[in-house]
Amino acid sequence: MKKYLMFLSVLLLGVVLIGCDFSNTTTTLTSDIVTTEPSDWILISTEAELRAMDVTKSYQLTADIDLNGAEWNPIGTPTNPFKGWFDGDNHTISNYVITDKNDNYNGLFGVVTGNILNLNIDDFSINYSTDFMTYAGGLVAHMTGNITNVNVNGTITISNISSNTYAGLLVGFHSAYITPTMTVSEFKASSIIHSSSTGTLDVISKNFTYVGGLVGKTYNVHIEDASSISTISGVSHNYRVFAGGLIGHNFSGILMSYDSVVDSTEITIESSYANTDITLPNDGTWQTAGGLIGYNQYGVVTDSFAKSKIHLASDDQAYIGGLIGDDWNGKVVSSVVDIAVFLDVDGTEEAGFSVSGLVGSINDLTVVENSYFIIHSSFTPQVTLGELTTIDNITNTSWYETTLLWDDVDFITLAINHLTQE
Repeated sequence: MKKYLMFLSVLLLGVVLIGCDFSNTTTTLTSDIVTTEPSDWILISTEAELRAMDVTKSYQLTADIDLNGAEWNPIGTPTNPFKGWFDGDNHTISNYVITDKNDNYNGLFGVVTGNILNLNIDDFSINYSTDFMTYAGGLVAHMTGNITNVNVNGTITISNISSNTYAGLLVGFHSAYITPTMTVSEFKASSIIHSSSTGTLDVISKNFTYVGGLVGKTYNVHIEDASSISTISGVSHNYRVFAGGLIGHNFSGILMSYDSVVDSTEITIESSYANTDITLPNDGTWQTAGGLIGYNQYGVVTDSFAKSKIHLASDDQAYIGGLIGDDWNGKVVSSVVDIAVFLDVDGTEEAGFSVSGLVGSINDLTVVENSYFIIHSSFTPQVTLGELTTIDNITNTSWYETTLLWDDVDFITLAINHLTQE
């Protein structure tokens, strides 16, 4: 079921980043396109060499680097992104700290239009306040390109008093390369393959908050064999929170020009999982949370699972689902979830409040096939897609093989271990 692939680099020239049904953001980056693995790797092994990297070159780590809590200046900016390849060779970069907002692109890398692979990042800390739109990720804040075999562990804490925030333990915002005239035959999705995250996110924004255990927001990104174990808190003072154990907001399968739909293609999230504890302190705004994805538009989820605990401070204006909080034209196939929902105040279900085992809110084109849920909640599910299953089933290897048709025994064992946790 798992195949570890390295996709060709796809770079961002101009892309409309759709925030949600009623919020658009435009970002433009320009760079040379790197389509093949470099032959002229530059070897680095020290903090000084890491800080001095040329964003147009490609690098390979030859040793672990401990930054010892030093303030970090992210590699790559919107006007001068990192365009090369970075191969960690399975080494670890640890203990970097960001407390300055660094032009609002914060992570080990700020802006990347190349490829990153075979890297571990341990014990990072990103903690800052800002009054502009901001992006933050343990690996990279804003990514256009491919990530393979990268694992991160750390914390992100952001207070944004005036705009949107995109935050994920791996990546804040991840997009594919798209042009206004591109067709499906020319299109390649960006990718995250065989990568994981663990840690804590605490994000407060004035406007939209996109927060995910792995990625805050994805736009046409194929994800395979990815996972996140996280604790998440998300607040929006004015508009909406999109919180997901893996992805806050996933927009996939539709190629957008600057003002119209070009064509469609199917981009999957497969063989992936999240184990998350999400808290949504109410501030009178819409709250959307899912064990795997907060808000899914056109995306396809297959052969995946989620274990989630979701805590709500209010019972109005919320879409909550074990796999997906809110879905628009998406598809779920052969997946299973276990969700517990906790309401922190007494009350009754209000208009605009929807809790469901699998998907909290749907439109007429949402499709669910061969997917199951267990829900622990006092609320009556408003959406009944999928089928209720039992503890006996989710602890039985043969159930995954014969019912979900999963064929990876190791992945089945992971599902059993996570889904049966208290």
